Amino acid sequence: MEINPLSSDDILSFAEDSPLGGSKPTGYYKLLIADDDDEVHAMTRLVLSDYEYDGAGIQFLSAFSGEEAKEIIRENPDIACILLDVVMESDDAGLEVVRFIRKEAGNRKIRIILRTGQPGKAPEKDIILNYDINDYKEKTELTSQKLFTTITTAFRSYRHLNELEQKKQEINDKNHRLNEEIARRIVAETNLTKYNRSLEKMSQVKSDRLEKALNALKAVKLELREARKSLMIAGISSACINDLDDSVKQIRLNLNAMEEGCRDRVDDLAHDIDKISGRICDMRWFIESIREPFTHTDLNQIIGQAADEVCRGFDQNMDIQLDLGQIPKISVPEKNFKTALAAVIRNGFEAADHDGTISISTQIRDKGILIRISDAGCGIDPNDLPHVFDPYTTGSPGNKKGLGLSFVKQVLLHCGGDIHIQSAPRKGTLVTLTLPWQDGLEPPG
Repeated sequence: MEINPLSSDDILSFAEDSPLGGSKPTGYYKLLIADDDDEVHAMTRLVLSDYEYDGAGIQFLSAFSGEEAKEIIRENPDIACILLDVVMESDDAGLEVVRFIRKEAGNRKIRIILRTGQPGKAPEKDIILNYDINDYKEKTELTSQKLFTTITTAFRSYRHLNELEQKKQEINDKNHRLNEEIARRIVAETNLTKYNRSLEKMSQVKSDRLEKALNALKAVKLELREARKSLMIAGISSACINDLDDSVKQIRLNLNAMEEGCRDRVDDLAHDIDKISGRICDMRWFIESIREPFTHTDLNQIIGQAADEVCRGFDQNMDIQLDLGQIPKISVPEKNFKTALAAVIRNGFEAADHDGTISISTQIRDKGILIRISDAGCGIDPNDLPHVFDPYTTGSPGNKKGLGLSFVKQVLLHCGGDIHIQSAPRKGTLVTLTLPWQDGLEPPG
């Protein structure tokens, strides 16, 4: 076949180009050059030899026929871009490669740039209309600068397609986990109904005689055995069961002492039973939080209400700065969402010594609503940061339960959103809440 040779005078003028970066790339984009002209391969590699985009260079692959290009694509499905000659071993060899990529290989991500030295054999209008390609260039118009621009556009598009695919997979995985969690909670709710009847009766044991206490203990042991099989409500169930086990052991010790005649241990027994009841109330609180109906709500208004409630509960000279942007109304469980916001703002107050500023902002970004709450308080120790969402974990003094951030995360996940925390000791904390912005949001699942 006859191929128009490339000339350095009117095609690739690269003497004026300079390196794009002084540092060595940390990764590579795969670029396939499919052309039956050796000079095209050599000059393309030369022009792009020091190319770098977003910290990545180019790994060159070469094919000198349409069939060879197909084989390389089969072996390298992660090729980012192909510079494809139309006329190789046949007048439409390049077009056959396009059909192979999109139809047979089913590869929708690879960016296809047709390069032809014989545009009359493959008119641009017909090719654009009939083939799924991303760009069409005559070899005579591809200077080094235009080649750089074309390749950069292709790599950027390829990277965005990969990011979209990754986000789609993350969303699918999150939905799957949420559906599993909802199913577990439904099972747990059914079992907790029977379980709570027994534990509520146990709160009266402190005024009963030894015989009634022993009978109640047998009932508790049976219920706890069943609870271990079914109460798997995220992390809180595990923490509650551990506390319940410790309380039952203490009840047994107290009862043994009562058998020896020490009836004054009844008060200790009652304390442990109260502890069991408290843990059960915590579990019920978490379960009930997913049952509140969603309401079409102005988030900025809820933020203002939560901030006012927290301010009224503190004596410190704290200042709250609100930077609330234009955001749409969405559907959320209003009461629980306000409780979650207040918990985060309250943590910021408690992190400050006596005075300071809490900053709260809202905005739309990437089709999501962002709520940022920051303080310049004491911050969180790096060793504690991975555990801030664990139930009954708290870095605050006093009688704090350590359920606040666990509750906040549950509410956000129930709304289809999430929470992220950045913090450093003595530098403060930034809490970012994310929510989907689509109007009329309903609970997932």
